[in-house]
Amino acid sequence: QAGKLIAAICAAPLILSDLDLLSEFRAVCYPADMDKLKAHIVSGNEKTVIDRNLITSAGAGTAVDFSLAIISSLLGRQVSDKLSRKIIYA
Repeated sequence: QAGKLIAAICAAPLILSDLDLLSEFRAVCYPADMDKLKAHIVSGNEKTVIDRNLITSAGAGTAVDFSLAIISSLLGRQVSDKLSRKIIYA
């Protein structure tokens, strides 16, 4: 299953961390829980982080960026850019 897309938002990255699935990835989660992630995988003040096949995001306020990152990963940047314009986000 290597290389399959993994996406987690808000506190969900903590589950991936507990399962030792983030050991070599940069990740972000809900800001109040960042201290619970292992120090070597935390990414500063970024709201959505894409690291190879892993997409993580901070929470509900970042859901559009998170969704567009997933769409870009699965369908390409052109599709996510077009959708972004259609929803008046870009």
